[in-house]
Amino acid sequence: MSQLIIDYTLGTLTPANPDATLPATVNGCTVVAGPGATTLGSYAQALDFGAGASLTAQLPVAALNRVKFAVRTVFKVDIKPVARQSLVCSAALPLRLVIEPGSGTSDFHLVAGLTLTTPNAGQASTQWLMDLKLGTWYAADLVYDTDTLGLYVDGVIRSVRAYPAGTLAGGSGDLLRAGVAVDGINEHFVGSMAALQVHADIPIALEAQVDERRSHPQWFLTYKEEDLRPHLNFGPPTATYQYDLPSGAWVQPFAAGTLMYADAVGHAFELHGVIRETYWALPNRAELGYPISDEMDSARAGGRKNLFSRGGLYWSRGTGARTVTAQLWVDYESLGESGFLGFPLAAAESIPGGLRQRFQGGNMYHRAGQPRAFEVHGAILGRFLAVGEVSAWGYPVGNEGNLLSGTQVIGRSSEFEAVTCY
Repeated sequence: MSQLIIDYTLGTLTPANPDATLPATVNGCTVVAGPGATTLGSYAQALDFGAGASLTAQLPVAALNRVKFAVRTVFKVDIKPVARQSLVCSAALPLRLVIEPGSGTSDFHLVAGLTLTTPNAGQASTQWLMDLKLGTWYAADLVYDTDTLGLYVDGVIRSVRAYPAGTLAGGSGDLLRAGVAVDGINEHFVGSMAALQVHADIPIALEAQVDERRSHPQWFLTYKEEDLRPHLNFGPPTATYQYDLPSGAWVQPFAAGTLMYADAVGHAFELHGVIRETYWALPNRAELGYPISDEMDSARAGGRKNLFSRGGLYWSRGTGARTVTAQLWVDYESLGESGFLGFPLAAAESIPGGLRQRFQGGNMYHRAGQPRAFEVHGAILGRFLAVGEVSAWGYPVGNEGNLLSGTQVIGRSSEFEAVTCY
């Protein structure tokens, strides 16, 4: 159960908890009309934070919960911000709840952030998810629960950020500030605030929502973003996450990469570079489906690949990025992919009765309706092509293998529907 550490009603220049404990110091504020009823409570009056105004309180550090906590406030912005403005921040609990200049149809964005033991942790933001307007009172909540940061507006969770290593950085001092940055000098808030609360642990109604979000696409996408950040930083997102029908996945685009999440897998994976560009240029992404791997080294040195639910994208400097899909992909991988046949030279093409795909070291064939695809390479492939390919010999019914005399290898052979070639 959560415990209220700070419970200020900001209708006075001398705010304190209801029992008069933990009084705050207010500088430069004036008392103005409040919002009345909000999701956090009813407030007849508020503090207006003019130029240089601030509120400072001392937190009882021993009473803080560094694993689960909530910071709640009621605020109003009347002038469009042109730079970041701080609503609430602390170094004792290294958190920040700020407003930033708006974009699109939103006059400003609400952003929640933490300082973790891992550097440059990402934030939760209302950008793309909710329009916030000037002159409107909002109740805002920053909630941290073990490995997840939640940002709420008017009692509803709007954005979430998951952290693979969610340990807060060590705190310093005991100050909580409102209307100004931790340094007490920068990021002044220009607007009004009617209430401020700090909870050790999390109110039940808020905790239930953040627990539900652990099964939400945004949770998995942000978890992956944070997991990648130390060695593959895509920069800020370029749009909100959204569902992509052809691939069957939720997609979060960035300037330098893309994250994709499918419920069927339960993990998000990344695409970047030429493979990413090729994937999004495909006329039919449904043929490949959603990613089931990050980009990784191919079997042959110098190449790269991403695996998908219905195929793979394989890249080498000499061939570019090419798709291998369906049964051709399954059996290409089972053969050792580029380690055996090399990289695909083109996408699969239709031939009478099925499909053919050309690789650096041979061809693969799949007769429609059959459970396997097979390879043909070397001198046998040369002969197969010379006689007219499947129109003469039919499809291969096995991969090329050794021709034995006892235990001695004396040659190679491939079986086709109409002939066996030695």
